[in-house]
Amino acid sequence: MANSNSSQSKPRSIAISANGRILLEQKIAQQKDEDGKKLSQLDIATKVGISDKTLRECLKGTPKDLTTVVAIANNLGLKIEDIVDSEDLKQVRGESKPNSMQINWREICQKMLQKQQHQQLLRRQITELKHEIEIFVELGLIQPKPARRKEETPFPHPTNGMRQYKPEPEKQYEYEEFINEVIGQQTKNLAIIGEPGAGKTTWLSKIAEYLADNSDYPSPICISLSRLENRTLKDYLLHTWLEEALEFIPSQITVTPALVADFQQQFKDQRVWLLLDGVDEMKTTANSPLSQLNSQLEGWVTWTRVILTCRLNVWQPNPIANFEYYRTLAFSDVQVRDFIQQWYEKAEKRELGEQLQQKLTAPQHSRIFDLVKNPLRLAMLCQSWYFLQGELPETKANLYQRFVNETYEWKKGEFGTTAVQRQQLNQALGNLALRMIDEQISLKESVIKDVMSLEEFELAERLGWLNEIYRDQKTDEKVYAFFHLSFAEYFAACVIDDWDYFLPKNHVDKPVEGKKYRIFDNEWNEICLLWMGRGNIDDNKEEFIQSLVNFADGVNDFYRYQTYFKAGVALAEFKNCSLADAIVDQIIKWAFGYFDIKKQEWITFPDPLPRYAEVKLSSTDTQKVIPALISFLNSNQYEDAHRQAISTLGNIAVGNEQAINTLISILNSTHNEDTHMIVAMTLEKIAVGKEHAINALINLILSAQNEPRSMIIPGSLGEIQEKL
Repeated sequence: MANSNSSQSKPRSIAISANGRILLEQKIAQQKDEDGKKLSQLDIATKVGISDKTLRECLKGTPKDLTTVVAIANNLGLKIEDIVDSEDLKQVRGESKPNSMQINWREICQKMLQKQQHQQLLRRQITELKHEIEIFVELGLIQPKPARRKEETPFPHPTNGMRQYKPEPEKQYEYEEFINEVIGQQTKNLAIIGEPGAGKTTWLSKIAEYLADNSDYPSPICISLSRLENRTLKDYLLHTWLEEALEFIPSQITVTPALVADFQQQFKDQRVWLLLDGVDEMKTTANSPLSQLNSQLEGWVTWTRVILTCRLNVWQPNPIANFEYYRTLAFSDVQVRDFIQQWYEKAEKRELGEQLQQKLTAPQHSRIFDLVKNPLRLAMLCQSWYFLQGELPETKANLYQRFVNETYEWKKGEFGTTAVQRQQLNQALGNLALRMIDEQISLKESVIKDVMSLEEFELAERLGWLNEIYRDQKTDEKVYAFFHLSFAEYFAACVIDDWDYFLPKNHVDKPVEGKKYRIFDNEWNEICLLWMGRGNIDDNKEEFIQSLVNFADGVNDFYRYQTYFKAGVALAEFKNCSLADAIVDQIIKWAFGYFDIKKQEWITFPDPLPRYAEVKLSSTDTQKVIPALISFLNSNQYEDAHRQAISTLGNIAVGNEQAINTLISILNSTHNEDTHMIVAMTLEKIAVGKEHAINALINLILSAQNEPRSMIIPGSLGEIQEKL
């Protein structure tokens, strides 16, 4: 069937080939001025008549108009033919044009998306009842921006309002806003990042549906990157994806050169977008799966837009240039209630949902309420409560353990298992997960049978812990995946007997030969946290925290700070740690400084330590951090440090009465305009609907003597009144 998408047009731009980029780099390195001084990229860009940014993008393989690429080549003594693919050049010049095969690629992409969703290759069921697949709560996204130091911020003009007083505001998007403003731009590569189970794949799936349903947009091609194995992205597209698409192309029996050319043309004409799910699940021998993926984003693949998802801990150390990234937001209190209500309505047990909501809002369950603001964990809790009401778990590890135990109970009607069988299977699954993660391999059937017995393998399949996802293209061998990667991490954490697995116990100042330091590898972060949440190894955990806090690296403390922060984050799972208060106090000191009694001055630490410390305060046990920050605010009068600490409270103390009362007290006692405004901004976030906060702001407005404060505070007052 023909449609407008199959007609071909001359590409507007051309990318420099991989070999061409190498040649250009060599030529650039040889360029010198009249005095023999080496020219910078900026100097060369100026000579060419383009911006430094344009030159950098060309050298990364970003397509640019032909005249720009020709100018770069000529200025460096090269011909255009030296640096671009000859076929690409013919296409741009209109000298060659593949014959259209009259294939409706939009229809094919739509059918492939429907097939993937039906097979749960995108959104996957989390629970046995799988109601969560039919639920969509509109999660927000934020676009993080690097924070500026407060002393670099000029005093704002009154008309700029309170926004000027944030170190650097985060742009927050609701669902419709993101679709219209960001997806609607149709210009930039995007990354959606977040913690495990935070809704990244759901977002990607919804974007794919939006593209497929709106003919004004290119068609989506969705790929789960865990399926790449050792193949490149191009190879997967031209073989696996295209071969699977043949069932929707009646005129084609096999993948022919003409079909490949027509498919590639869709990329060059930007009629499709690539949606890549789970960069962190790629099997790679490189330092980072992001680095490996980035190396594959070249040639005709780069002519189109790319949207990817990735775990936060994998993205942050090594982000891909030229990608705008957006972080998933946790559910708000209202969204948690909305999700629970929808889930139990699907289950036709609305009253159970109401009981769960009531239980979660009890003060003693504030920690678990915070924990289940993650969609995956909330779905798990919904099913757990559906089958077994009672008390709620307190840590992630407890929640996963409860889910695993109940899975065996739910399945016993189909086939019973003994306690010994369960224990043996959990051990086997843990060993399998360890091998998969440590060796970065896929779960081929032969690998599984090498780790567990045939009986255990069959039981794992019947219980749904392991599921076939595809067959290897070359060997036709079945390839499996864990029910969800988070469960692989949980099972792995359960079979690690000692913290020596993460950090060698016999380490003294320098690496122990032949031992792995997994504590510094991102793929082990979540496993380490789940290990810390186990309930039967408290003495072992105390010893591990001690080792992290006292770690000596012999390299200017570079790794010592990392291990200390990891100890801080671990407190969220190990809440009874005897060192918790001391660790939190130290991180607060690094973040905001301290008063040196001998020198009689406020001491701060050089960047980036304060910035990292401030971020980690939001990741550790907030039940420890909030009172520690309040104590910090009450024990000194250093205004700059106050404002930074107040901003941190705004991220972690929503609804906390002690924090709200402390801020109201500061509002009434200080005369510093900057502090007034940062307090107002923070109350706007944490005190919505709190009448005493509203009264405090009203009093401040009435007492205002100058224009800036009287203009800015009412905005916060309106936000706080919103839900009163």
